[in-house]
Amino acid sequence: MAVGGALLLLTAGCREAVPPGALVIAQHPLAPAGGGRVVLAWPPFQPAQVRVLSRDVVEAGQPVLSPDGRRVLFSGRTKAGAPRQIFEAILPDSLPQALTRLPAGAGSPAWLGNGDFVFVSPAADTPAARTNSPALYAQTGHGAPRRLTFSGTPVAEPTVLPDGRICFVGATPGPPPRTGLFVVNNDGTEIAAFALVHADLSAVRRPRAWPDGRMAFLTDKFAGTIPLARPFHPHETLLQDCSSMEWESATTRLVCRPGAGQPGQSVYRWRPAAQTQELLLEDPVWRSVVALPVAPSIRPMGRPTTVVPGRATGTLLCLASQWSSRVPTQNSPTQAVAQVRILSGESPGKVLGEVPVERDGSFLVEVPADHPLGFETVDAAGRIIDRCPPMIWVRPGENRSCLGCHEPHNRSPRNLRVLAVEHAPQKLVAGPTPKTTTPPQ
Repeated sequence: MAVGGALLLLTAGCREAVPPGALVIAQHPLAPAGGGRVVLAWPPFQPAQVRVLSRDVVEAGQPVLSPDGRRVLFSGRTKAGAPRQIFEAILPDSLPQALTRLPAGAGSPAWLGNGDFVFVSPAADTPAARTNSPALYAQTGHGAPRRLTFSGTPVAEPTVLPDGRICFVGATPGPPPRTGLFVVNNDGTEIAAFALVHADLSAVRRPRAWPDGRMAFLTDKFAGTIPLARPFHPHETLLQDCSSMEWESATTRLVCRPGAGQPGQSVYRWRPAAQTQELLLEDPVWRSVVALPVAPSIRPMGRPTTVVPGRATGTLLCLASQWSSRVPTQNSPTQAVAQVRILSGESPGKVLGEVPVERDGSFLVEVPADHPLGFETVDAAGRIIDRCPPMIWVRPGENRSCLGCHEPHNRSPRNLRVLAVEHAPQKLVAGPTPKTTTPPQ
């Protein structure tokens, strides 16, 4: 059939170029029965003129395009009730192939710069996710998955930044619990808070790095952006009531949102400068929830790994354990930090050991790798001064450093050599029975 001056052949074995202006769209049925699908659509965008990319896959969704614009990853099931897995389809017409076969399922794929992909497992909609916190995994083709995150809090919706780091949605412990954006290297090292962790926003999701240096994201009420170079800068609200917003060009975005008088959602080309939108696809049977332009994008940078295979431990260097971003309260202890207690996230209340703090507040300690770690600073009498719940980890052989205990963001310490680096990392030792003092929340 002739499409925009190009001939799109959709017979088996053909690999004709996808016509200009084509979109990959995730759709959900308006009827209660049935599952989602992923389709290829092209101008002039007629509901009946689409190519189903998720053939033989039920409840398909969460599509993401490779940097060369030729391959699509998405999640779905081989049959109703089966665990969700990651599938790959080559545009415009290949049958999808399952890349993962995990009993707990897999979802939310994203492409790494070297052609590997990252995903979340257990899949969020599986029973396993209710008893095991979803974590990030990376995988090469059909190979074995490699776990990247080890905290006790669930992760969701990863995306890859231009510098190669993986940005994902994570939970911050309450009260009240919030969602925010975190980053980690593609080997699981250097987990850190990135943005929106103190913004008091509900249901942060779908982070996406845009070519203009901004990070787009959604909440349950609006789409917004933050500067990638200043992630703790206040966010900007762009548009209300949309399920996705994707970069199309310097002047246009693709958005999926409810249409006028329609029960579902349609695909629009939105022009932020003029605050106008152009309807591209409206389907009376299917609700469009994500629309992606079929075009090459910037390939993320690669990052060399610092993980040492075979090592069972890593090290933690804290420069100033007494420095905290928590606001002191009337009941907050004011004693100096004498010890740091390392907590395990694998069992509530389990203490891995303690380490003494140098007189400048620093400490350097060897800790188990790939293990969720939390911290309590305590005074000479064993009373708790501050607590950070198990949210970080170190990979095998990783040398991890931090500024302080839940330190203020966008700060740096004085440029001094701390006392803790004057000797080898200390070993954890068993400490006294913890006191019952309640730390500030």
